[in-house]
Amino acid sequence: MYCTISEPDIIIPNGVNVVWERDRSVRSNIVVQPGGKLTIRCSVGLPKDARITVHPNGELYVDGARLHNNCDNARWEGIIVAGNSSLHQYKTYGVRNQGLLILSNGATVSGTNTAVRNYVPENPAYQSGGVIMADKATFKNNLIGVDFAPYQNHHFLYGSLQGDLSYFSNCSFLADAQFGADYGAFYSMASMRGVTGIEFQACTFANDYPNASLSYADEKQSGIRATNAGFEVTGICQTNPLEPCTAYLPSEFRGFAIAISAGNYGSIKTFSVSNTNFNNNARGIVAQRVDNIYAVNNAFKIGAALPHKNGVPFMGIDMYRCTGYKVEENAFTTIAAPHSQTPAVGVLAHNSGSDPNTVYKNTYKGLSYANLSNGNNRGNLLNNGGLQYICNGNEANMFDIAVPAENVSSTGISMFQGSASASAGNIFSVAQANSPAEMHILNHAAPIIYFEPPAPTNYSFGSVTVVTGNANVCASKLPGRIEKGTLSHLERQSFETNFWNETDVWAKSEMAGALIRDRLLQEDSIQLGAARTWLSHKGTLDARFAVVDSWIQAGSVQAAQQALAGIPSSINLSGGAQLEYNEFSAFKNIQISALQAGMNETQMVGAHSQALKNIAEAGDYYASAQAQVLLNEVAGAGYRPQVILPTWGSQNISIPSVGSVPPPLEEEAPLRIQAVPNPATQETVFHYSLPFGAERAQIIVRSMDGRLMEQISIGADSGHVRWNTEYLKPGIYLYMLSVEGGIRATGRLVIIR
Repeated sequence: MYCTISEPDIIIPNGVNVVWERDRSVRSNIVVQPGGKLTIRCSVGLPKDARITVHPNGELYVDGARLHNNCDNARWEGIIVAGNSSLHQYKTYGVRNQGLLILSNGATVSGTNTAVRNYVPENPAYQSGGVIMADKATFKNNLIGVDFAPYQNHHFLYGSLQGDLSYFSNCSFLADAQFGADYGAFYSMASMRGVTGIEFQACTFANDYPNASLSYADEKQSGIRATNAGFEVTGICQTNPLEPCTAYLPSEFRGFAIAISAGNYGSIKTFSVSNTNFNNNARGIVAQRVDNIYAVNNAFKIGAALPHKNGVPFMGIDMYRCTGYKVEENAFTTIAAPHSQTPAVGVLAHNSGSDPNTVYKNTYKGLSYANLSNGNNRGNLLNNGGLQYICNGNEANMFDIAVPAENVSSTGISMFQGSASASAGNIFSVAQANSPAEMHILNHAAPIIYFEPPAPTNYSFGSVTVVTGNANVCASKLPGRIEKGTLSHLERQSFETNFWNETDVWAKSEMAGALIRDRLLQEDSIQLGAARTWLSHKGTLDARFAVVDSWIQAGSVQAAQQALAGIPSSINLSGGAQLEYNEFSAFKNIQISALQAGMNETQMVGAHSQALKNIAEAGDYYASAQAQVLLNEVAGAGYRPQVILPTWGSQNISIPSVGSVPPPLEEEAPLRIQAVPNPATQETVFHYSLPFGAERAQIIVRSMDGRLMEQISIGADSGHVRWNTEYLKPGIYLYMLSVEGGIRATGRLVIIR
């Protein structure tokens, strides 16, 4: 048997071109030296711990061949495509700085610890950058399919950032009953750290390892696991002409605990997923602290045959502390009845913060909770931001929109769902006799104003005010390059021009997000500088944090320090914003000092383990989410945000919980606000009464499209304020009594002439 290495390495030297066409079993390592070339067109068995190493300027072609382990349960190491992390990937003057691997025509790599990697394990920081190109290849029953260590490609003449040349097209990443006795060591089909632009087109990721041998869905691990990495998953167009494409050969993820898991802690890299089917995964896409995600035109069939540990719901898309996302025109269904065993959630948005965000034009069928909000997706009264659910279609869900009460402050979704000029446009599930009283909109957090048509009928009457706006036509908002999420030249030009004239905060935020995403996903010219510019124009606290992270991504210590130090003077830091900055500053100072000392992540965690743990557990802060990603990746910490599901029953007249709206300060006269006269022509008088001892109170007036018209500070326990209306256009305006930062009473004012 050829189970162990017992012979000297097989060497393919400089200037030698070797072709293997007859099956063989070897007893050694295989080394393709610089300038060497090996083509394999046969079956090759390798012994335990053997490796194939392709050195810089070496080339390995696996053409329809099968590379496998010689003995069952004796894994070989896999293919190592070595590189030089400081040099580009292009072949110039006949020389390539990196090793090259091309797998094609049904090539198979199986039975390895890591099938293919872009680095030398003993020295990944300096010998990463190998180029891996695969078309119609299979990676089967490996502990890791493909593994990428940090590397950034750049233009060979101009030095501008470029996407990695590695790609996977029509490939299969598989695990099945023949995996082996060491299945417990399975990690993921594809692992990426610190790379940019890896493409997966029309690839199948499938974990078909028998469920009968496992206890929990969590043991099915991940299809793609990415940290500080940019990548693309999409289909391949099957129509002619290619643009606009009308039919795709899709990618697929099947049978995983998490199909795609991505997190950032020191970069602004993002990813795109389109034209992809997610079948029987406990969770489809899980993103933690990744901004500007692009997830469109995907089909999610949510659920798994095995339960999650700790009762975690099945989910289609799970986003924690992410903003600027584009989640549009996806279809979410479930593999099981929504009322049985584990709940199924379509999209969970967890702590998007006050930035304007929209979940738009998706369809949901048969889910427990189609759209679920956790934490602060609220926005604030001054910037009119937060999360909106617009133009989504619902069918046979238990709840279409669910916003539970939580024992923390600042929870809920945007106060305005839609506007007078364009309604929210959501189509709700048909209510049955036994349907929950709040099945259309369950809102146990801060109050919202919902613009119909269509109108909900089953909703939380105490915290949802339904008003009429103009019908929303719900036009598609996908970009010209739908597959990648990048913009055409005309789209880019239009957004850059219209941004400055736009007054709608959601439209303005969407434009900035599209321009930032476009700069980050362009594989032929990644423009970090332009992304920073648009982050600055976006102007929010999270955007300023992202500017700091962009400098850390670039390794520019001084610029990162300057950007961090400049935040307090560029934005008002008070209350929660000050706490956010404190945690962020503490975490970034650790990262910056580690960069200055030349530490890698493992060394940084070892030197600052307790401080990082404290930041990770401080709350739902931007920095806390990043610290959790870091500790999960480096130390196997296992942090996972808690998912809050609503309690429900006969709660259709419920008032938001004390965790969402400030409680009464004392026993008091009835809190109220009323405008007289109403309708008004020249002026109206707001009569109000406040809770005893209230320290901060305001009367806020907005137009029906959400624009702030007036903000009046009030202090007495009761009284009245005159307001001049003669300069306002005729129409309907919303007035609100804000006490201690929470809306406590609302009304509508009609202005006539």
